[in-house]
Amino acid sequence: MYIIELSTSFPESIALLRCLILRKPDFLTGEISVESFWKVLTHKIYNNFLQIFDTKLRSVHAATSVRKKTMTATKKAPSRVLSLPARIYLIFYNAIQFLGWSFLLYKMVDFVINQGLGGKSLWEHVEVPLLIFQSGAILEVVHCACGITPSNTVITFAQVYSRVFLIWPILYNVPDARDQIGFSLLLLAWTVTEVLRYLYYVLNLISFVPGILLWCRYTFFIILYPAGVTGELLCCYRALPHYNKTQEFSVLLPNAWNFTFNFYYYTILVMLAYIPVFPQLYTHMFVQRKKILGNKKHD
Repeated sequence: MYIIELSTSFPESIALLRCLILRKPDFLTGEISVESFWKVLTHKIYNNFLQIFDTKLRSVHAATSVRKKTMTATKKAPSRVLSLPARIYLIFYNAIQFLGWSFLLYKMVDFVINQGLGGKSLWEHVEVPLLIFQSGAILEVVHCACGITPSNTVITFAQVYSRVFLIWPILYNVPDARDQIGFSLLLLAWTVTEVLRYLYYVLNLISFVPGILLWCRYTFFIILYPAGVTGELLCCYRALPHYNKTQEFSVLLPNAWNFTFNFYYYTILVMLAYIPVFPQLYTHMFVQRKKILGNKKHD
């Protein structure tokens, strides 16, 4: 009886098949069934094909991994180097913003100590510096577009736009939106966040970031983000009756362009956008916190 060894290679299997046929294998004499013979033979051929495929697949995977590592190394190799004028400009810009938001934080604390969080004149107390320094953040979109900062231009635009939307058509234009606790929450979250952020940027540009500052920046957001979002939504909500009644900033039909736009519903859409966006940003900050503070601990 002929036995096909499991270690037989595919060419050997073909040769063995030819040999078996020429030498009249046992199934011709009735000693072994045709089914058993072909079962053993086809099983071995299948295994050989599988081994060849697995070997090829492993080699392709290894080559792909090497190529990815090479591409990653190539991308990381040319580190972004700021020119001296760009570095000086960014230090100056971030330092001015840090001082501006620090002044806002001081004015808010001073107001709260003397009149409490619910004071209706808080807006008048901080109006001018808030409008100036928050509007000045529009330059950050220009920084990204020009390539002097590595942030994504679209994401930066969306973040700056949401702030500008809140301070001008909502807070500046609608007194009811700013004369309530929502504005106090919003201002507290914004001022503390921006003071930490701009101070971090300034010190990072001169390669000197204290560990305590890094910890504060990636820890305070746990409370400040929900507080800020709550305040922003409350301000938008309080502005809705004004825009529903006056239809200010809305484009009504009929008109020459045959186009309609309702600022009341647009504000509602902005508020609804917080539902999918905020959880993503919040969880992203936790991931960043674990990544940065975790690496700091290992160092």
